[in-house]
Amino acid sequence: SASWPRNGSVHPSLLLAMDSLRLTEPTDIQQKAIQAILAEDSKSKSANKNNIAIQAHTGSGKTLAYLVPALSRVLKRTDEEGAVPWPLVAVVAPSRELAVQIRR
Repeated sequence: SASWPRNGSVHPSLLLAMDSLRLTEPTDIQQKAIQAILAEDSKSKSANKNNIAIQAHTGSGKTLAYLVPALSRVLKRTDEEGAVPWPLVAVVAPSRELAVQIRR
């Protein structure tokens, strides 16, 4: 079974939070998406990155697949630069229900 990347690509605070929530193993879609997003991050430090879209059935973990790399990026930048101009990430949801889920 796979585990969350622990090579520095996912912020340690986020790994601790996921461990405390007993999110010890990524789902298949999370593993694939996070690898793709982190690979895209490592290509260039510029803001001009390719878009990545994922598709999977309801309840498969797509939201976390996007949020883990996004939050890791924000936390790392805050660690490196201290206070940074906001917003760093915009999350758009197609429904109120999903927006509430993401906010939690």
